[in-house]
Order: sequence, then structure tokens, then C-alpha cells
Amino acid sequence: RAAAAEAKAAAALAEYNDQLSAAREEAARIREDAKNQSAALVAEAREKAAKESQRILDAGRQQLEAERSQ
Repeated sequence: RAAAAEAKAAAALAEYNDQLSAAREEAARIREDAKNQSAALVAEAREKAAKESQRILDAGRQQLEAERSQ
């Protein structure tokens, strides 16, 4: 009986360790995905900000040129 209980406990521990390992791998994958998505969002925001900045500069230059030509 003790040997059977010990074998059952060992099997349960092995299953628990397998599940824990799988959960850790999944958590690492989720963190990596989040990191990649974050980097993509930052790059997109920077690109939009650069375009908006250029648009504002261009509009300002056009306005200056228009005022100078009057």
C-alpha cells in the first residue's frame, strides 16, 4: 500500500511539474508576444508623429511663403 501511494504521489508530482513547465512556457510566449506588439505600436506611433510633424512644418512654410508674397 505505501509503495502504491508513493507511486501515485510521484505520478501526481510529475504531472504537476509538467503542467507547471507548460504554464511557464505559455507565460513566456505571452510576454514575448506582448513585447513584440508593444514595439510595433511604438514604431507606428513614432511614424505617425513624424508625419504629423512634417505636415505642420510644411503648412507653416507655406503660410510664411504666402505672407511674404503679399
